[in-house]
Amino acid sequence: MILAVERELPDGIVHLGDYWEDARELQMIYPELPVEGVPGNCDWIPEAAEERILTLEGCRILFCHGHTRGVKLSLRDLVELGERRRADIVLFGHTHQPYYQRHGAMHVLNPGCVGRGAPTYGILRLEAGEIHPDLVSCADEKSIL
Repeated sequence: MILAVERELPDGIVHLGDYWEDARELQMIYPELPVEGVPGNCDWIPEAAEERILTLEGCRILFCHGHTRGVKLSLRDLVELGERRRADIVLFGHTHQPYYQRHGAMHVLNPGCVGRGAPTYGILRLEAGEIHPDLVSCADEKSIL
């Protein structure tokens, strides 16, 4: 995660759960960056919301870990949630597999995982109310979308 932050120089970080401590460490290392997060199924943070919405640059971003929405079996519940909450993009984790697809006008993205397998991360560029998502392979620093 540190390498991704150093490469991308983001305006903020969204951590999608599992290893909540990683998000807290990033906040300590980069105190100038806002770090938003949700707990995963491996975290025990009862006071933390499992699903959140941020509005940035006119874009509604719904994010969750995904375990409470059954994302390993189907994205249907997650997509329906995004539609009900009028999200422009839905971010989720849990599967540890990179994923991107449009569902109508809504983007759905899983950045994958930086901690196992072939590490990947996601980037959201928000410009004038438009979302430009990307998935990046840590191994070769190239887009995989």
